[in-house]
Amino acid sequence: MYKKCLKWTNVTDSAMFISGNALNLLLNLENMKTLRANQKLEQIIANIEEKCAIGTQMMIDLYDAWLAELGFTLNTPRSAKWRGGHVSLVHPDGKQIAFALRQLANVIPDYRAPNSVRLAISPLQNTYAEIWDGFERLRNLVASGDYKKVSNTNAKVT
Repeated sequence: MYKKCLKWTNVTDSAMFISGNALNLLLNLENMKTLRANQKLEQIIANIEEKCAIGTQMMIDLYDAWLAELGFTLNTPRSAKWRGGHVSLVHPDGKQIAFALRQLANVIPDYRAPNSVRLAISPLQNTYAEIWDGFERLRNLVASGDYKKVSNTNAKVT
């Protein structure tokens, strides 16, 4: 009986014909809503991925302009296709810089032993201006040598 209701066939019983078409129509409408919702979700995810790629490219551009000359090495693929939502910057004093960023510059990095400072964009919250400000703070902290004032690097930074 259920299968008959779902088929688009000529039926003599008008009640079955109406309920079958109505059920088909309802199922098609629900499928269309689901498809539209999935398309919207896919577009939202694509927008987030695009913002991540733009943000990490901005970080790499600022690294090139400001940080390479301060002894940093880029440890992240330059191609957005091969990187995630963060960049990894290696510096001989990476641990001390990571702690100083938190304590003196109000920038929250990740630290990876032995000397990698990881900076990420949180695409739903961070703006491009915040990326600029964070990298400017990093540049100023290292260029001035102020990061060397931080001595307690025994706490865990992740």
